Amino acid sequence: MRFKHSFKILIARFSLVWNILMYYLIITIIISSLGAAVLIPIIETFKEMGLAQDFNAIIVSLFQNESPQALSTKFMDLYFRIINEFLVIPKVGWSLRIFLLGIIGILARLLYGFGEMATLSVLEGHMSANARYSFGGAYLSNLWKSIKYQTSKMLFTLPYDLFIVFVLYLMTYLFKIAAFRLFLPLLIMSVFIVLIAFRLTALSHWGASIAVDNMGVFKGFGHSLKLVFRRKNFFQVFSAFVVVVILVIAVNIFVTFFTLGAGLLMTVPFTVLWFNSLSMTSYYVAKGRRYYIDSDTIFTSPAVKDE
Repeated sequence: MRFKHSFKILIARFSLVWNILMYYLIITIIISSLGAAVLIPIIETFKEMGLAQDFNAIIVSLFQNESPQALSTKFMDLYFRIINEFLVIPKVGWSLRIFLLGIIGILARLLYGFGEMATLSVLEGHMSANARYSFGGAYLSNLWKSIKYQTSKMLFTLPYDLFIVFVLYLMTYLFKIAAFRLFLPLLIMSVFIVLIAFRLTALSHWGASIAVDNMGVFKGFGHSLKLVFRRKNFFQVFSAFVVVVILVIAVNIFVTFFTLGAGLLMTVPFTVLWFNSLSMTSYYVAKGRRYYIDSDTIFTSPAVKDE
């Protein structure tokens, strides 16, 4: 139900994809301008190492009749070259560049995230009253709320994302064991999907509680955790996010390869909107509220029917 309704709401408010796309393009230009001085030397170093050619060779191999084990070996050779050669380059100023790159990454994370509350507010207008709010108006009216929400949210998501990277990094060492090489890519991707779906599930009701019930950031956080970790609700929301994460990974990889990345201009904002739509749908169902799926369809949750 959550999966199906979130997709229908996404289609009903598909125009939001273009709003998110324009917002992301503006933020990307800003971040690129700020990070150019740091990124250019790093990109030049990758060119000197010939990593771009090696990566292209791996992409070409995907369309040839090479075994999964051979592809895994090529990928891991490239991975360890980056670790062994790039991160230990004894050049003056690299530590500062990497530090500045981290600061820019945090800033980018915040700026991209500021669009989340605007998206949730527009979806709230659609689901509660079949109203059509403008993305720009919702962004400006919720800006201070977005700053507090995203800053607080990063205190949880940043360490968790670093934990995911650390876990996946440790798993790559299993490639040194011949018996694991064939199945390890599948295991790594499965672990990645589960960890990402858990993060999305755990925080799915937080932004929705602020957008729908106008709760404060900290009150909304506590309320959302109590709501989402109800046993039956958690597994239903988690299952829906697992399916959506698998689908968006598959779609984005397919689009990257077969449109040379151009299709990401559509699929990235589409992915963002779907995650937000699923969060809002899950919150409305957990609270037992009626909501609009489209302009002609109102869904009444079982909790409301039992009243």
